[in-house]
Amino acid sequence: LPAELLHGVTFALVWSSVAVLATQITPEPGLEATAQGIFALLFSGVGGGVGAVGGGYLYTIIGPRKVFWLISLANLAGFLLLLISDINRKYCGRAGSEGNDYVRVSNVAADRKCTAVTINN
Repeated sequence: LPAELLHGVTFALVWSSVAVLATQITPEPGLEATAQGIFALLFSGVGGGVGAVGGGYLYTIIGPRKVFWLISLANLAGFLLLLISDINRKYCGRAGSEGNDYVRVSNVAADRKCTAVTINN
């Protein structure tokens, strides 16, 4: 039961964060629901399917213990990438976003203030 309570809280935090992120990264007003739909497709549809098939395949080839550690490392890598991305967005900022948490991104490469990260279109 405690694990299910924790899962409920973390699941709600992920989906509410996706709603906020979708609002921030969509290029035009009105595309927030489309961005959330794409995330739901990737998370529930493609991600679940690839995870089930790939995990089952790895389970038979390398065994359950190694699959557990491999997936743990993949989750850690994903967390670190998201953390770096979030820090980059917060501290590098975008033109016109001073004091505004609601950021519309029309062209990320043109709006980027930091030169440490370059994005090629």
